[in-house]
Amino acid sequence: MFEEVQGSDRKKFRDFFKVTAGIFIIALILNLIIQKGKFSSITTALFVGIVICIIAGIFSDIRMVTQIRTDGIYVRFIPFEFSFSIHSWDSIQEIYIRKFDPLTTGTGIRWSPGGRAYIFSGDTGIQIVFKNGTKLLIGTQCPDEITEILHKLGKLR
Repeated sequence: MFEEVQGSDRKKFRDFFKVTAGIFIIALILNLIIQKGKFSSITTALFVGIVICIIAGIFSDIRMVTQIRTDGIYVRFIPFEFSFSIHSWDSIQEIYIRKFDPLTTGTGIRWSPGGRAYIFSGDTGIQIVFKNGTKLLIGTQCPDEITEILHKLGKLR
């Protein structure tokens, strides 16, 4: 019914790091051929360059996907989670849109004694209170659209 992807506009960075890593790999192979398999300071520098490009490529691919479906809310923080966290409507006691302080919440997946938060950017989120008393906050850039969807599903008061 609804999908929001935050952080997917970094394709140019991902492509840059992929190409750069490929150049480093080719240079490393050529260096090893020329050096006849012996490691030198250049070999080490090329290897470090490859590792840096891979790490930078992973971090440039960070994005959060939120889906609202007829059976619940799905959220995934790529590349740190391999599958969606599924929160069925049956387990939810209350749901509403609220503001939060981004300076104290931060970005990423956050855990606290009372629950979790999935925050990418902004200061607005979907607050979910589960029947077991725990809470989940999911950041959003589309609060009006989500409010409309939740009203259509009969999940907001």
